[in-house]
Amino acid sequence: MERTDQTSEMINTTNITLRPAQMQDAEEVASLINICAQLYTGQDEIDRNILESHWTSPDFDIENDSIVAENTDGKIIGAANAWDSDPFVKVYIRDSIHPSYASNDVTAMIDDWINERSLATMAKAPADAKVTLITSVVDTDEKSRARHEANGFQINRYFQRMIIEVDHELPNPSLPQGIEIKPMRKAELLPAVAHTVRNAFRDHYGHVERPFENELLDWQHWIETDENVDLDLWYIAWDGDEVAGVSLCMPKMPEDDQMGWVEVLGVRRRWRRQGIALALLHHSFIELQKLCVARVGLGVDAASLTKATELYRKAGMHPDRTFVSYERVLREGVDYTTQKLES
Repeated sequence: MERTDQTSEMINTTNITLRPAQMQDAEEVASLINICAQLYTGQDEIDRNILESHWTSPDFDIENDSIVAENTDGKIIGAANAWDSDPFVKVYIRDSIHPSYASNDVTAMIDDWINERSLATMAKAPADAKVTLITSVVDTDEKSRARHEANGFQINRYFQRMIIEVDHELPNPSLPQGIEIKPMRKAELLPAVAHTVRNAFRDHYGHVERPFENELLDWQHWIETDENVDLDLWYIAWDGDEVAGVSLCMPKMPEDDQMGWVEVLGVRRRWRRQGIALALLHHSFIELQKLCVARVGLGVDAASLTKATELYRKAGMHPDRTFVSYERVLREGVDYTTQKLES
């Protein structure tokens, strides 16, 4: 990564302008995010297409849910986004500040916007609901961690990126009788896949039940706008004409074009503990290996209620990166999120 001369730039933090992001900013904001990511992971994190997909999603209003900070030369030196959705009990924040401009001035301006934007979420939430502000950083980013903790955030969860090298012969999937795995291919199956993921993720810590029609709009937007979505890499475990589980894979990631990705893995409750999730993983590894990737990764809650990390280790995966999820309670009340498994 090209180094920047911080000496003079760190002094020039006056006359910073805040404004909502615009679609034409996507390339520059993606570059800013990647500059920050490179400092702590040595890899990029995002590309323009993914950011544009996020910014045009049904639940995101770029005018009200984004901000960029410009210096006097018109260079974007900071950016923040906020995501929330019905029932509006969580607001997810992601911000990046160029290391050459990470002064108290710029940081304070971004933090003030985050606080103001959070008020809008609280105004939309049910009157009795607990409302939380959530953000996450890679665990090696000590500066951001200290900043969030100074702003009243507390560690809520740890997440891991787990990977498996696929440069060797992989085990064939072992399927229960009557179960078969087929690629999705047809977009008409999207509602069935969305229902399956909805059912599977009800048992994930922090899950919030949303109106299904809103979820389906998000799914449709994703497959229409993300260039890496390939429905031939979305695998469905069928039990007759019923969907038992899914593994939705991506051929590569912005940080590593030699890494395939399992974006979503889920099995519906009544089909669990039969080996279907492990079979879906093994099937996914083999199919992604055919694309000549060197490794396959996925993200997981390190303290998964469904013990997903144990499954992934059994499949031969290991953690190679840890992220810290922070939470700040904006308003106490009834917790609408999943906190434990249903008996």
